[in-house]
Amino acid sequence: MTSSQAASPTFAALESLGESASEAGQPSPQRASLSESLDGSTHNGSTHEPPDGGHSELEQLQAALAAAQAQVRAMEAKVSMWEECMRTLVYCVMLSPEMNDIYKQECVDLLQNTLVGVEQEPNLLRLAERRREFYGHTQTSFLSSPDPTQLPSDLGRFDFVVMNGVVEHMLPEERKSVLPAVWDVVKPGGVLFVLETPYRYFPYESHTTGLPGIGYLPDRLAFACARKFSRRGLEHSDREALLRAGIRGSSSREILSCLGSDGGRPVLMEPTPSGGGDRIGLWYQQSSVHRESRLRDISLHAFKALKTLTGIEMVPYLTLAIRKS
Repeated sequence: MTSSQAASPTFAALESLGESASEAGQPSPQRASLSESLDGSTHNGSTHEPPDGGHSELEQLQAALAAAQAQVRAMEAKVSMWEECMRTLVYCVMLSPEMNDIYKQECVDLLQNTLVGVEQEPNLLRLAERRREFYGHTQTSFLSSPDPTQLPSDLGRFDFVVMNGVVEHMLPEERKSVLPAVWDVVKPGGVLFVLETPYRYFPYESHTTGLPGIGYLPDRLAFACARKFSRRGLEHSDREALLRAGIRGSSSREILSCLGSDGGRPVLMEPTPSGGGDRIGLWYQQSSVHRESRLRDISLHAFKALKTLTGIEMVPYLTLAIRKS
């Protein structure tokens, strides 16, 4: 993760627009100079006729002034648009300070460090605080959750909530209490992001066991297979330890059902065409950032064919954006 001091091109554009916004109501030097030139020609009580070619020069100045005014109006419109966007993006809560550094940097750049993190593990909270101090995120704060089934009291309400690699580590009963509580702190029109959570029914369970087909087995049999056949040191893991490790992942259906509709109906947003068009295309784009492989290309076509036949979007990990209507 790079230092937040190094602003992104988008951030630099915002700062440039912000400087223009701070000058709102005051004429720009070019605009003032043109106005003074015109005033000197037309409003200083002068009654003499302009010299030869004066009319042509005046027309050029008037055209330049009109062009400058059009530029100012366009800039003011852009500033107004960005100010409205930034008012919407004023708060964000991140559940878990172990958020992927790429996502974290994007959020920090976009939200100008206005972040609130929630975590239960004291060691992770200390790590998050050290990261905050190291990167100089003075407007970032972290809160301790009282227990696995609750959020801190008086947390507030947020435009965006990001749960990155969190849901799969909750016990089933915790999901039924925590997800509705998270949904309550999302403002109407806000968005809950669920990222990096393994898809329960993906054919190969790579997150916890490294075993194929385990997601289709009932709990008792799946746990027994994990202890017996996994090479990841799970021989003595009990049910809770395996669930905490993320063996069951989750699905969009489970998450939406846990959110319910109290306080606002959850609407699963679809990726834009530039974002892959669907969650399969989004997975393909994200995975291609890290590596190119023939297997990944074959998987893309296989997943697309499966969706055409069954409507199922088969992806290794969930990337969900859920808007509160």
